[in-house]
Amino acid sequence: LLIDAGRRLCDAKIVLPSGAKVKARPGAVLLRRVSVSGSWGFLGNDPAVRANGIEIRGPLLIEGQDTTTYSGNIISIYGDNCVIDGVRVLRYGGTAGGRAILWRGDNGLVSDFQATEPRQAAGVGGIRMAGGRGFRCFNSHVVSGDDAFQFVPGAADDMPIMDGMYIGCTGGSYCARLMVVGLVDPVAGNTTSAFTM
Repeated sequence: LLIDAGRRLCDAKIVLPSGAKVKARPGAVLLRRVSVSGSWGFLGNDPAVRANGIEIRGPLLIEGQDTTTYSGNIISIYGDNCVIDGVRVLRYGGTAGGRAILWRGDNGLVSDFQATEPRQAAGVGGIRMAGGRGFRCFNSHVVSGDDAFQFVPGAADDMPIMDGMYIGCTGGSYCARLMVVGLVDPVAGNTTSAFTM
């Protein structure tokens, strides 16, 4: 899928199949005008079906109307060997919250990613690595309402988080932490923070 230069109004989520390659030309802008719920993302794959080898490569700007109108995750990936490179998210969060990226899967790569102008509220997270091995995030800048960089499993996910790294990343949080690592209590099933920065 090639996204040409120009501004495109998007009033539905963009669902990518396994192996999808998205490439944007300079000046490509997606104007997000839709809310999503649960683990869905405005851009990504079905969160119930693992889709491997997805690539989303910029320069691509995903722009929200404002920080309150549309809720949900901007990008959601559930799959192995997936890449997000050169993507920028501007204005995100919504009244129901959401994340710039929700990630589950092995050998994931995020590089040169930016997320700015979030809703300044709890529940509006940056990048959440929720399960998998070998995740790498390089040279990215995330400003979020809630935790900016996260290794936090979901209680419903039976996926360990191992060998993950945020390298050369900067950012901030209006209401919480720059980074958080969480553990799931196997008895209660809830996530409890174990390490924060």
